[in-house]
Parts: sequence; structure tokens; C-alpha cells
Amino acid sequence: MPDRTPSSTTSNRQTQRSEDTRRKVCAAVVICLDEMGYSDTSIQRVQERAMVSRGALMHQFATKEDLMADTLAHLLAPTRRFKSQKRTQTNTVARGVSMEADLLSLWSKIADRPEGRATVEILVAARTDRKLRDKIEPDLKKYNDDINQDILRVYQAINGTDEDVVEIWSICRVFLRALHIQERFNSDPEMAQMMIIRLAKLVAPHMRARTPEAK
Repeated sequence: MPDRTPSSTTSNRQTQRSEDTRRKVCAAVVICLDEMGYSDTSIQRVQERAMVSRGALMHQFATKEDLMADTLAHLLAPTRRFKSQKRTQTNTVARGVSMEADLLSLWSKIADRPEGRATVEILVAARTDRKLRDKIEPDLKKYNDDINQDILRVYQAINGTDEDVVEIWSICRVFLRALHIQERFNSDPEMAQMMIIRLAKLVAPHMRARTPEAK
């Protein structure tokens, strides 16, 4: 039977409050990063947007780097594979229907959303912020390994190896993130989608949906 002693009940409530605070704070970080950018996303602004006390926030996150690392882990989680009790499932956007459909889906559902733009803000900041880079690099490398395994369940090379598939998909991911920077140079709001379709046409001759016998 579950432990229903007063101490366990209090502990459960504290855990729930802690998780609620963490969710509110991560959501606030995403909004601040998307609207104001990394440099202007301060702990005070996040606290105000999350509507939590300073003490509650600092209890969870001692530094801005801690705050960003936890938020990034939260942002990456939906696109990482996970194992159920029965089978391994993939949580990527890629479905193998067509390269164009998968890239457009990846752009619209992940990259070109507040969460995707917030991720780019953190990644760009980490280029020169060593403390932030040290915090996020281990999780990023694990995330990259997971995504590489996922894409190999969906696509195979037409004339090449699995390494080719991984490299091509990595190029596609880099391209989509870079579109947020490139859009500053474009006045046409449809340009991003046009460029994605062009990339898909360049990539399509090299990859195809993985057949059951190739898995």
C-alpha cells in the first residue's frame, strides 16, 4: 500500500509544487527568449513572467546558466526517442513520407515556433558563454546521438551508408536553425518555406524511406 503518513504527504506536495514551479519558469524562459533574446532574458524578467517568488525560482535555479540548461533539456525532450515497456518508439517529426513533407513539418512544428526560436537563442549564446556551453554540451551530445538513431529508423541512403543519412539529416537540421538568422536578410515571409522545399529537392535523391528489411 502507498505510504500515506503525514511526512510522505507533505513530501509529495512539496515535490508537486517544485514541479509546477519548474514548468512555469521554463515556459516563461521560452517566452522571454523568443521575445527579447538571450541577453535581455534576466532572472528577474523570468520571475516576473512566471509569476513565482524570487525564492522559489532561485531554489530551483541558482544561476542563469542553470535556468537555461534546464529549459533546453525541456525543449529537447519532445524530439528525443524513448523506450516503452514493449518497444522502442521514435518521437521525431520525420515520418519518411517525403523529404519535403518531413522538412516542412520539422520547420512548422518545431523550428519555427517559440520553443524552436528559444533553442536557437541558447545555442547561439553558448558559442561565447563558456559557463553555459559547459552546462548544455553533455545533454546536446546525447540528444544528437538519439536523433541520429531515430533518423536511421526512418530513412536509408539510396547509394551510400548510414553515415551518409546521419550527415545529410544533420545538414538539414543546421539549415533550419540558420533560417532564423537568414530571415533578417529577406523581406519575403514565404522565402523560408521556398528554401526548405529547394533543400528537400537537393536532398531527396540521396535518401529514401527505410524498408522493413533494412531496419
